[in-house]
Amino acid sequence: MLTPTSLRNPELVRSLAGYALDLLIVAAYGLILPKGILEQPRFGCLNIHPSLLPRWRGAAPIERAIMAGDTETGLCIMQMDEGLDTGPLIDIANFPILEDATGDALRDALTDLGVRRLLAVLKALPSLRPQPQAPTGITYAEKITRSDQKIDWGRSAQMVSRQVHALNSAAPAFSQLETRAETYRVRFLRVKCLACPEGQRPGAILDSEAGSIHIACGTGCVSILEASVLRGAGRRLSARELTNGFPHLFRPGNYFLSRG
Repeated sequence: MLTPTSLRNPELVRSLAGYALDLLIVAAYGLILPKGILEQPRFGCLNIHPSLLPRWRGAAPIERAIMAGDTETGLCIMQMDEGLDTGPLIDIANFPILEDATGDALRDALTDLGVRRLLAVLKALPSLRPQPQAPTGITYAEKITRSDQKIDWGRSAQMVSRQVHALNSAAPAFSQLETRAETYRVRFLRVKCLACPEGQRPGAILDSEAGSIHIACGTGCVSILEASVLRGAGRRLSARELTNGFPHLFRPGNYFLSRG
C-alpha cells in the first residue's frame, strides 16, 4: 500500500508504471490524482467516497452530512477523473443517518459497507459501465476548520447536538467555560437535546438533577453525556464524572462563551 504525501514527483509516476497496474484504489485520500497516474492502470482508478455523490464532494462528507441534518447518506465507488470527486459512478449504496449518530459510528459503518461493496465491484468490474453523476444537487464538504469546532450556544440545541456528534473524533467541538476565577476549555463528545424554560442565557449551566449538566441554547438546551476538560489528562468523562471531578466548574451560575 502506498500513501505518498505529494503526487508532483515525476519519479513517483515512473515508479508506479513499473507495477504494470490493473487497478488503483483510493479511499480517504486527500490528494487529487494527476492524469499521468490516472491513465496507468488497465481498469483505471477507483475512489470509495462516503456520500451520495454529487452531494458532499470533498474532504469531510461524513461530518458535513451530520451537521447539515441529512437523514441519509451512503457510499459511492467512482471511476476517478482529474476533478474533485467528479468521476462517473460504478456503485451506489444508501445508508441512513440515525438521530444522534456520531461521526465515528457513521464512519465505521460506511467503512464496513465499503469493503463489502468494493469486493462485489471487483468481481464484476470488466462488465460494469460507469454512469455520469447527476448535474444537480452538487454540494461541497469543506475541510473542518477550527471555526467549525467552536460552539455557538445561540443556535438551537438540535444544531449544537449535530455539531458535537459530527466532530466527536479527531477535532471535537469545544467551548470556553467561564467561572469567577478562571476560564477552562471543554471538548464535547456526546450530548442529548432537552426542552428547557425560555429566556435562559445561551451557554449558561442550568439547575439540573444530580449527575447531569444542562446547558441553555438559543432554543432548548443540551445535556452532556460525555466531555473532557483540557486540564490534566483531558480524559473522556461522563456527566457524573465531570460533576464529581470538577464540582466548581459544572454548577449553575457558570457559563460557556459562545464561539469563545
